[in-house]
Amino acid sequence: MKFYIDENLMPSMADQLNRVFRGHNFRTPSQEHCRGLEDIELFDHLQALSYDALITEDRRQLERPDERQALRKAGLSWLGIKTLSLSGAAQLATQTAIVLNGLAWTLDEWCEIPSIYRLHSPKSRNDFAAEIETV
Repeated sequence: MKFYIDENLMPSMADQLNRVFRGHNFRTPSQEHCRGLEDIELFDHLQALSYDALITEDRRQLERPDERQALRKAGLSWLGIKTLSLSGAAQLATQTAIVLNGLAWTLDEWCEIPSIYRLHSPKSRNDFAAEIETV
C-alpha cells in the first residue's frame, strides 16, 4: 500500500516506516512535490498518484463535509493522530511510535473501502517515559 505522510507530521518518520513495513511505501510532501496544496487539491493529487491513505494530524479534514467527501471520492483512507505539543527529537519519536503502533493493528484490519483510522496517542508525555531504578 502507498501512504502519504501529511506536511503537519515530521517527514523523517517515513524512513522508519519504510524500514519496518517493507512492501508498503511511505512518502512525504517534498518527495511528491506537493507542499502547500489545499486539502481537496491534495486529495485529487494523491488519487492521481495511486495513494491508498493519508497519515495526518488534521482532524478538520473529517469535520469539513467537502473535505470528507473529497477523501471518499479520491478513494483515500484517513489515518489520524492527535497533535502533541512536542518538538525536535521528542516530536519525531512520539509521532513515529504512535504511527508504528497504530499501523501494526490497522494493516491487519484494513478495509477495502476508504475508512477512518484514529491511531491512539499516549495520554501524556510520561506514558513514554522510562522507569528508572538503581542497579
